Amino acid sequence: TMDGTPRYETPEEAARLDKKVYEAWKEHENFYEIGNSFIFPKKLDYAISKIFGVAGIDIPKEYCRRYIIERPDMVDLQDKCTDISVFTDQTFFLKETDPNCFSSLRIRRKGENAMYYNGKQRWGIVKNPDDGKEVEMAVYDTLFEITEKEFIHSLQKIDSSISILDKMTYTFYLGDAVRCEVDFYQCNRKRSYLRAYLDVDTEENRAIVEKFFKVVREVTYNKHFSEHEIARTNG
Repeated sequence: TMDGTPRYETPEEAARLDKKVYEAWKEHENFYEIGNSFIFPKKLDYAISKIFGVAGIDIPKEYCRRYIIERPDMVDLQDKCTDISVFTDQTFFLKETDPNCFSSLRIRRKGENAMYYNGKQRWGIVKNPDDGKEVEMAVYDTLFEITEKEFIHSLQKIDSSISILDKMTYTFYLGDAVRCEVDFYQCNRKRSYLRAYLDVDTEENRAIVEKFFKVVREVTYNKHFSEHEIARTNG
């Protein structure tokens, strides 16, 4: 399917199964039907909002801050951080007509295992919550797992003018409130790219990040430091 989440039944079989599920649950007090008028990410958001609504709790929200940092010492990271995970990525960018929309294919390897993804990122104008000024930001940023067959089929859409982006990524926690992803790119041995996910976007949590890493600049609101641009300019 277009969203990278395939169903293996025929359309007729899928419709029959969906109808049986509908008939079995339609009288339940917490039954909600999510129609096909939604694009897939919006369907997910709507479904999640209903689940949390039934549970009577607020939807948890992460705030993502993006930074260019001095390349950290990997041994030092392993000594000071918790829940470390490491994987390698190869990202191929696809041809796009919209300059604010970037599509990609990704192979992610962890040990002997390989997984395949379709990524989409769209940039738009938003208000910076720090000062209220209008800035560019990735307002849509998704990564869906796809099959190897779908990956191979989509390779024909690759933009050959953009380099393949090779990187190693470390994911870990700084304390309890900050989850980090640090990308080590093959095309730039001096700088790394940091995504810091904050439970609460406070100066205190941001200070944890800036104390641990040598921050060159924050690029949360700068499209010129997106992965697409890093690949296009070769680092």
